[in-house]
Amino acid sequence: MSWRRLVAPFGELDRGALLFYLRAHARPHVAGWTTSAPETALLDRLEVSAPARILDIGCGAGRHTHALAERGYDAVGIDLFERPLTLARRGVAKDFRRLSATNLTEAFDGERFDAAIDVLGPASDLPRHRLARYGEQVRAVLRPGGQWIVFSFLGEAELRPMFAQMRIASADTDATGTWIVAYS
Repeated sequence: MSWRRLVAPFGELDRGALLFYLRAHARPHVAGWTTSAPETALLDRLEVSAPARILDIGCGAGRHTHALAERGYDAVGIDLFERPLTLARRGVAKDFRRLSATNLTEAFDGERFDAAIDVLGPASDLPRHRLARYGEQVRAVLRPGGQWIVFSFLGEAELRPMFAQMRIASADTDATGTWIVAYS
């Protein structure tokens, strides 16, 4: 693999996220890539039933993708980086793809999902000016009425551009971040 191809994904990230992932590539535990327990807050908010098709955006090592697959969901994990995907491919879920969250429509070419999740993924890592594009891409791959659950370090006001033309059902902020549940 060429050096340019290896570092190209980093151009997607804002400066803080870039520094974080540079450290994480040296020490995977820093990014939580070695954590296997899913966020119970995510599972509590998920309203679609198995075998629904769910897209885990910024899946890292696949902790949520695997937890969903174990519960009978058709879970697909995507991440910008190959290193965590290599770890993810060792588990229960088998559909992991390396791709950008701002290029979903081309990558999935007509495939649709019943729900999408983003737990400390692109909604935390993309520069603010790219969040609206990210939201457009997620809406395009969700079925009508599809659920999108996001947990981000950003606040609701900063995340709102992602949810244009969607109905926000709930937005809860605590000391660690913001959970938003929206529907297409």
